Amino acid sequence: MSDRAEVINESTVRFTRRFQASQEQVWDFLVNPQKRKLWLCAGDWELDPRGRATMIFDNQALSDPDDHPPPRYADDDDRVVHEGQLRSVEPPLFLELLWVEHDGSRSEVRVELEREQSEVVLRLTHSKLTNQDMLSGVCAGWHAHLDRWLAVAHGLEPPSFWSRFNEHAEA
Repeated sequence: MSDRAEVINESTVRFTRRFQASQEQVWDFLVNPQKRKLWLCAGDWELDPRGRATMIFDNQALSDPDDHPPPRYADDDDRVVHEGQLRSVEPPLFLELLWVEHDGSRSEVRVELEREQSEVVLRLTHSKLTNQDMLSGVCAGWHAHLDRWLAVAHGLEPPSFWSRFNEHAEA
């Protein structure tokens, strides 16, 4: 399993994870809001092109009680809502999501699932990031969220989000 981000260019980063599950099971953890909130965010997604994607993040709820965000995020509310739009969806192979930030900037996330022997390989590419600060935050955030996804999908106790975020941010 690769647990490092592959920086494609100054505005794009790609992550790869491997699951011991079917594509349908991994897909369900991506699109089912009850399962997605265990590792990323709650919120309903209209699973068709141009469908609305509400992302309700509560990273503190994904963290141990004594685990806190770094100073950079300390003043943020525990619950953050982003609106997005699905651009392309082909279950259980891939989806593309337009992600709208609070400052109005837009980035894109593409999640691809591919069967390789007994595993499902997930490739997540986040592109059109507007600056180095956003790139570094996205890298640490996706690592922490993906680490939780792997654990939850395999029936393991997931790591505390902010601890994992801080570990990856320092690396």
